[in-house]
Amino acid sequence: MEGFVSRGNVLSDVNGTFAIHEFPLAPPGPKDVIVRQELAGMCGTDHHVFKGHWPNHPFPVLLGHENVGILHAIGSDITTDFAGRPVKVGDRVVTIATGGACGQCYSCVVLNQPGQCMNPAPALGRLATSEGLAVHVFGGGYAELVRLQAPRYVMFKTDLDPATAVMLEPISNSIFGFERTPITLGDTVVIQGSGGIGLPAVVIAKLSGALRIIVVGGPKGRLELARECGADVVIDIADVPDADERIRMVLDETPRGKGADIVVGATGIAQTVNEGIAYLRYGGQLCEIGNATDSGTIPFSPYRSLVGKRAILAGISGTGVKHYAIAQRVLEKGGFPYHKMVSHQLPLDRVADGINAMGGRYQIDGRDAIKIAIAPNGAVESAPRSA
Repeated sequence: MEGFVSRGNVLSDVNGTFAIHEFPLAPPGPKDVIVRQELAGMCGTDHHVFKGHWPNHPFPVLLGHENVGILHAIGSDITTDFAGRPVKVGDRVVTIATGGACGQCYSCVVLNQPGQCMNPAPALGRLATSEGLAVHVFGGGYAELVRLQAPRYVMFKTDLDPATAVMLEPISNSIFGFERTPITLGDTVVIQGSGGIGLPAVVIAKLSGALRIIVVGGPKGRLELARECGADVVIDIADVPDADERIRMVLDETPRGKGADIVVGATGIAQTVNEGIAYLRYGGQLCEIGNATDSGTIPFSPYRSLVGKRAILAGISGTGVKHYAIAQRVLEKGGFPYHKMVSHQLPLDRVADGINAMGGRYQIDGRDAIKIAIAPNGAVESAPRSA
């Protein structure tokens, strides 16, 4: 089998430039696959890498870790996906590069402790461009083709449309989050942020039994979709810029004004954490998902924010393969406007536009950006899926 050539958009350095390079790709080994990318979801983590919030992150780097595409070539030993469904060239798959963890061993799958992986590997792989430049790979989805090598990936065959399927990884984050901070039927849940983490959190909170969901975020286009996903109350931070006023408004929307049972931090901004704690009732739980990289430090009173409130604070990172499998079942069940979450499909040469929008007004081409995705091989169709 001959090799392949892929084009990818590479970030040069912190606050650097994006440039398209060609990558020669070897044929897949017996247990490897090459995927022709349809969509790569743009994650807040990508923006944090761009801004240098991830300490010691190597550059140059090929980003894009929320990936869906078509099997372009498969190794001789590949017959099924992770769930045991038969696969062949031409099938649509959602792929997750497991990075420094194998995604297969006891620590990864059962304990969901990828940091304790029994088969560790370097956290980031490398590709060489046709010019000889060594490029680190963080997912690698901002490219026409992705080569995934065993055992550092999992894939799930799907018949979902690409714009729905690309939400698998974001959905999995909330599934893990509510595993750590369980919802009880009837709970009030506040979600800070209405983007790629916040909107899936609305869905999973609804499915988990929350009977009142309050979303604090923006811009308006995102908040409209939050209502479609099941939010009962939305608070636009543009209309209510004062944190103390937002806290008062949130508490007024909770039973007896005592606060929420669970708050989900989905902004990726350190300064919002104390505000989230202020939303909690006595004995409530904060599920922090958004700050997956170092966005700074905040003043913190262990007594007022933790002991005095009998609060539980849980940090969510390192979603496991079991959460991906549940997320696929959630998406395939339907009933929510997942396909609307991808508001923009940008071509490969517009990665920088997406990254800049995430750090600014969350608008591209005059429209509110909800979930931005890169379409390396051209825009794809999206469609709703009925329950």
